[in-house]
Amino acid sequence: SLKAGEYQVPQGANTVTVLSLIASGQVIQHNVVFREGATVAELARQLEGERLSTAEDVVRAARDSRLLRSLDIASDSVEGYLFPETYNLPRDAGAEMLVEQMSRRFLAVYDAKLREAARARGLTTRQVVTIASLIEKETSRPEERPLVSAVYQNRMRIGMGSPPILAGAAES
Repeated sequence: SLKAGEYQVPQGANTVTVLSLIASGQVIQHNVVFREGATVAELARQLEGERLSTAEDVVRAARDSRLLRSLDIASDSVEGYLFPETYNLPRDAGAEMLVEQMSRRFLAVYDAKLREAARARGLTTRQVVTIASLIEKETSRPEERPLVSAVYQNRMRIGMGSPPILAGAAES
């Protein structure tokens, strides 16, 4: 019952040690650090640079309609739904697994309490994700984010200067 994967074999290991290692399935885990505000395109370049996937496979996985339906993401991409964190994965994990794992992490953090708070403000999940992305682009300083958020929310509340991107997000 040997398990395929990438292993680190200790120098001078004998055949029994190597076989035990491969049978254990303890493959090398690669850290993927996905930072706040990063895009699918940036993730694609990062994974390709680390030889963990092709950029094309990452973009394809991010737009996989089956995955989007299974996660109940009302969008044509997981853009904005990838949770910033450090992920550990084996080299052969593939883009699909990572994109799904990152999206599921977002959905776990954006729990029922947060969804209800958004609904109470008249916002869909897609609008929240869009506003968060706009705020992230507007300022990189965490202490400024509540103020920028308030500006967008006030503009939306009074129907003034709502970013065009939110018009499509309102349907999701």
